[in-house]
Amino acid sequence: MIKQLIFFFFLIFSSLKGIAQDPLQIPPFEIIDEERNYFYEEIVNLDSTFNRRKIYQSFKNYLLSHYLSESNILQLDDSANYILIARVYTGLPESGQFIQVYNDKIHYTITIKIKDGKYNYRLDNFIHTFTIKKYQSGTQYSSGHSEITNYEFKLNNYNPDKKKGKRMKKATIEELNIVHKHVTKEIANLKKTTTKITNNGDW
Repeated sequence: MIKQLIFFFFLIFSSLKGIAQDPLQIPPFEIIDEERNYFYEEIVNLDSTFNRRKIYQSFKNYLLSHYLSESNILQLDDSANYILIARVYTGLPESGQFIQVYNDKIHYTITIKIKDGKYNYRLDNFIHTFTIKKYQSGTQYSSGHSEITNYEFKLNNYNPDKKKGKRMKKATIEELNIVHKHVTKEIANLKKTTTKITNNGDW
């Protein structure tokens, strides 16, 4: 009986360990300018009777109202061919106390192409920028005792098929996890754009 219990707990421990260590699936990539460009892309089918112009305008309104940008949000506004390209960023909440992370942003490009009965979205060119402030005196309220460092991390330098330094590999996996967690929510919101129009009967 004791041996059976030990074996049972060993199986549970092994399964939990496997779940905990299972890495997040790395998104696909393409070689662009000799660099790996990670991207998220999907073709979404719609009813062929839906009005392309209204779908286009709905996506355009969503991009302009939902996102922020350090320049013009819309890089391409091609209403004749129903193509939208936006360069956007989304701010992440500040974190930390004695080591504070702020100005935390994920920058990326969104491309939307609309055809009869379907549309294609693609998110790529990811850059994660943030600032770290380290308070050296033990309190963040002391003035003149902090070290500020700005970081920029382009998600195009990780190749799982090649060996890399442990620190670089770990840092890249962490960045991919941050982007993946954020982008998953953004894609869900993006796809709701056409759902809202359908529910309102505005076709």
